[in-house]
Amino acid sequence: EEFGLKYTTALITSYNGRGTWPFDFSEFLTTDYPFLEIENIRENGYEMGLHGYNHQSPVKKNWSVDFLEDAYRALSKFVRSIRGKDYEPVSFVAPNNLIDETGLKALKTVFPSIKIVGTSYQGTDDFSEYRIIDGVVILPRTTCGYYPVGNLLDCSILSIMNWGTYQYFFHPDDLFSLDRNPKGKSWAEMKASLKEFLRTMKTCYPWISDHYAFKAADIFRYYFMEIPHYRRINDRVEVHLSCGSHLPRYFFFRSSNDISLKGGKILYKYPGNLYVIEMIKNDLYIKVMR
Repeated sequence: EEFGLKYTTALITSYNGRGTWPFDFSEFLTTDYPFLEIENIRENGYEMGLHGYNHQSPVKKNWSVDFLEDAYRALSKFVRSIRGKDYEPVSFVAPNNLIDETGLKALKTVFPSIKIVGTSYQGTDDFSEYRIIDGVVILPRTTCGYYPVGNLLDCSILSIMNWGTYQYFFHPDDLFSLDRNPKGKSWAEMKASLKEFLRTMKTCYPWISDHYAFKAADIFRYYFMEIPHYRRINDRVEVHLSCGSHLPRYFFFRSSNDISLKGGKILYKYPGNLYVIEMIKNDLYIKVMR
């Protein structure tokens, strides 16, 4: 609430590591806590996506196609029994940030509503990169964890200067994980670090909007598929989008001089020469004032 964040949660039901039948959900049923959290997510209006049946990455070396589809069918029945029969997940975060063609095919076979799959920008495989496969946006996260703040800022700012946005991900068990909390910090210390990071980002990039993953899927799909055309004539830059393209669009523009706009507006100006421009019509004209 303090930072106006929009959470997308990713549900996982087991850590048993098995890739064959029988598919067991007993870990999820040990206490009432998971059910209380699902109800909390519903009441607060957050998005609930999926993280998998278990934490075995849905890649060919881990699963046979038939068993993976069976696991997802069992997951579908189980989740709908507790979330409601009309539950249609849109977002999926790949276990260990890894998924391949086999995994995506099985996922879409059982959950055709999936529109976005989260991976990691640090992945070593081409599949994890920004792309659209079978109508699904593959969106790697760029930032994770709680500290050091400098690392979080570096990863996020690099992403912003390339894509105009960043994707942040954290695990509920980060507090207990030796690799994600190597200094053994307390929750109060980790929360303070996270707040420092978020406060810095909100201060330095006030024009960035927060979105649920299902909305981010649409934004990135438009970005990849509706390509603008650019033209420069002397001191004027033109940006054109085809009729029917989705608006608004956003651009960085550098000029040491003032600029005037038609078909858009200056969303933010940094000291120096960097403008953030919002395109609100299909034709944008930027004039550099001399």
